[in-house]
Amino acid sequence: YQLYDGTIKLSGCKKLLWHRIPIREESIQILPKEKRSFPFAPKLQKNAAVDETALREVAVDMSSYCSSGDDTDTDAARAECSTLLLRQLKCDGFALIRGTGMSSATCSKALRASNAFLHEADEKVRRSCLTKDRARRGYSPMGTENFASLIGEKGHNDLVKKYRIGGESKEERASCLLRPNVWPSGEVWTEEAAQFFRQSIEQYFDAQCRVTRMVVKAICDGITASQEGPQHK
Repeated sequence: YQLYDGTIKLSGCKKLLWHRIPIREESIQILPKEKRSFPFAPKLQKNAAVDETALREVAVDMSSYCSSGDDTDTDAARAECSTLLLRQLKCDGFALIRGTGMSSATCSKALRASNAFLHEADEKVRRSCLTKDRARRGYSPMGTENFASLIGEKGHNDLVKKYRIGGESKEERASCLLRPNVWPSGEVWTEEAAQFFRQSIEQYFDAQCRVTRMVVKAICDGITASQEGPQHK
């Protein structure tokens, strides 16, 4: 399989069975190591070191939207933020952001919970979260989805496991996009593991939704401001 930077990875048997010769990943690479990078990643300044300082310089500061404040300084900061965000998105569809107020602890807990569910838990734990519509909610086992079919091509099923959640609604005729989430229970997993998974993922999801709403608002503000400029009057 392939990584985003073009690296070719091997999974499963890594040798020629009857010749007993190892298959080495470094021998099958198409791109040399120095040319491997995600082609659609936001561009840093030329020759800039890829470190935290360089990333902070290019990332759009969202703190004016994600923190409380309603004064002149905040309005000016939001105007600058929305302009920079829209400018980056127009380049290649990507943008780095910071100042979201989302804690590293929330992200770390969600990663640990995801790893416990998708990799460490028994398959019966994951299959307890199967639903009729795996594309919207619950667990999707490896080899059951096919991305190629979505773009009109033929290909093998995807070697990836997924778990999906979303917003919920208690209304009887709510959209299928707002149906209840499915969570593993203490009956198939330990009660502690099940509670940690649900709490961590729900906390991460809520935080992401808050940030997402602010990013969308900033984009809308940027579009509105660009349309109200002198060239559009």
